[in-house]
Amino acid sequence: MKISIITATLNSAKTIQRLIDSLRSQSFKDFEWIVVDGESKDNTLEILHKITDLNLRISTRSDFGVYDAINRGIRLSKCDYYIVIGSDDWFEVDAIGKFEKEIDGHSSVITAPFVCNRKIMRLSKLPFCIAGYRTSIFGHSVSSLFMKNIHKTYGYYSNKYQIAADYDFMLKLIIGNESIKTCKFVAGEFSLGGLSGNDFFGTKTEVLRIHRSHGLSTLPLFSVFIAQLCIKGLRLLLKKF
Repeated sequence: MKISIITATLNSAKTIQRLIDSLRSQSFKDFEWIVVDGESKDNTLEILHKITDLNLRISTRSDFGVYDAINRGIRLSKCDYYIVIGSDDWFEVDAIGKFEKEIDGHSSVITAPFVCNRKIMRLSKLPFCIAGYRTSIFGHSVSSLFMKNIHKTYGYYSNKYQIAADYDFMLKLIIGNESIKTCKFVAGEFSLGGLSGNDFFGTKTEVLRIHRSHGLSTLPLFSVFIAQLCIKGLRLLLKKF
């Protein structure tokens, strides 16, 4: 078995069924699904414990946020590679098998386009100082297969960032010249219901901090941030008229 699917859950009963269905739809079955739950109070665990047709392992305990949970899932993984997917995201049919076919033994990241807000997300053509990891990696959740051993070199997801620790980690891989393999198939769909989708200001602030921590110029990114804020403000103003 080569691939672990890692999902952090917390009161995910309303969204997790579509993910379950997408995992069941995979023709490639040789994967484990690790769910790290932060002590959900709804019936998330009840739904999960009824599953008998997937290679599912559940770890339940309080955590310090989604990245703490993901780190726990990585440590529990018995496989050489892992994909993170949120409880409100889902895979395209045969996506896991397509990732498995691309494993070549030396690529640290295997990454593919994904759908977000009905749009296929592709690599950015903007400068690295603005687009960051998106110049080389399509995204974190759903769309990238990571070699687990790279954490021995770069550490786990940082607890300094509650929203964008994945951005920080992927930036480390690019700056470290890790081998990244890009694919053409669409991996799945990423929902905007998570932290990064709901906290625009917090996300952009953390990304600025991350760029600064890696010695990257923050002026271009800050300028884009201000422009985006102005556009958002203008749209809100126009809705009132």
